[in-house]
Amino acid sequence: MKGKRRAAAAVLTRTGLAAWLRPFARDRLIVLNYHRLCPDDGGGERAFDAGVFGPTRAEFRAQVAFFRRRFRMLVEDELVALLASGGRGRGRGPWAMITFDDAYRDVRALAWPVLRDLGVPALLFVPTGLVDRREVGWWDLIAWFARRTGKAVLRAGGEEFAVGTDREGLARRLQARAKTLDGAGLSAFCGELEASTAVGRPPAAEQEAQLLAWDDIRFLRRNGMAVGSHTLNHPVLSRLDPEEQRRELADSRARLEAETGGPVRSVAYPVGAGEHFGEATKAAAREAGYALGFSFTCEVNRLGRTDPYAVSRCECSDGMRAAYAKCLLPGLFAG
Repeated sequence: MKGKRRAAAAVLTRTGLAAWLRPFARDRLIVLNYHRLCPDDGGGERAFDAGVFGPTRAEFRAQVAFFRRRFRMLVEDELVALLASGGRGRGRGPWAMITFDDAYRDVRALAWPVLRDLGVPALLFVPTGLVDRREVGWWDLIAWFARRTGKAVLRAGGEEFAVGTDREGLARRLQARAKTLDGAGLSAFCGELEASTAVGRPPAAEQEAQLLAWDDIRFLRRNGMAVGSHTLNHPVLSRLDPEEQRRELADSRARLEAETGGPVRSVAYPVGAGEHFGEATKAAAREAGYALGFSFTCEVNRLGRTDPYAVSRCECSDGMRAAYAKCLLPGLFAG
């Protein structure tokens, strides 16, 4: 399916049909999401979750340059105003925005120099509890255990998991189970995995090396990158009761504002598929003072039809042209 989408997208962009369709996409908004980048030599730390690594720095530069040529790139305040107005009186799109989740150190080391050179803004979502504790998230912890265990079978969450030789597949299965748990259940699950794998937790220095520090986050904000919340502890919000959701959203916003000295207007719901947040989550985000809430449902947004508390984001896994074509013909490139 991905190959067919890429082939169709290539036809659109190489034949000139994309340029002809562009006026029909002036109400379209695509929000691109990244987690980690790789150095240009393709190396980098893979001791943790390989699934969050995206393009190399050079590939990221090419992607940003591609979208800058074809879209109006938005800063956070512009997106707030754009959604409030339904796009009326604010020029013509298509529009695009770049976001990063999880506050990995790659954002400053690899992504920010590219954005600076190309003059493109971005929005960083920070899980404040992880930054405070200097700990990697549960998805990275699970991958650490899965990669290193010498056991044949793992037991956690009342289930058994055969280890086998495909350690990345094992990590995906364990992470999928973790996404079904509430905050206390998730913590217990990771503790049970640690015991079952007989693998100790990552050294503190190795965990800290993955993450931005508060000084880095303040630097990025001073240099034009907007900062938003990714909750306190990165739980699946729909698995929490309403009061726990409110605490994750409100306390993380307060922490960010205290550390950065500026307003925090946006939140990205962890994991972010449709089942991972709901009406209670959106209401809690509104009550906590956010103006925007971002999902990860991989859809194109339409101005005048997009809920500001459910702005969809996509990844560039199908390639730049496929993402562009998805904006021009969202029905054809759905899924």
